[in-house]
Amino acid sequence: MSYAIKLIERVRGPSRNDCFALALAKQEICPLLTGDRALKTVANEEGLEVHGTLWVVEAMVEHQIISVETARRAYYQMRDNGRRLPWDIAFAQLARLVQ
Repeated sequence: MSYAIKLIERVRGPSRNDCFALALAKQEICPLLTGDRALKTVANEEGLEVHGTLWVVEAMVEHQIISVETARRAYYQMRDNGRRLPWDIAFAQLARLVQ
């Protein structure tokens, strides 16, 4: 808790809840999953391993939790709903996973 509170006081960008998530990831010595650029920046500065949406989707396809086609449909839905991702990289990733 004290680490999270110090983060909240020290950093600009990540929300209070983001700082608690970062503190928990650091405490548990586990990667932080986020799509938030500000949180990713601070987590990297704090030395945490950080992953985002593309990493999660790739892992789910590689572990056969979802198919490439399911991932493609999900990406289209995210894009249509205004989610900001590097779409060229996302769809190139799926193309590589098909091969």
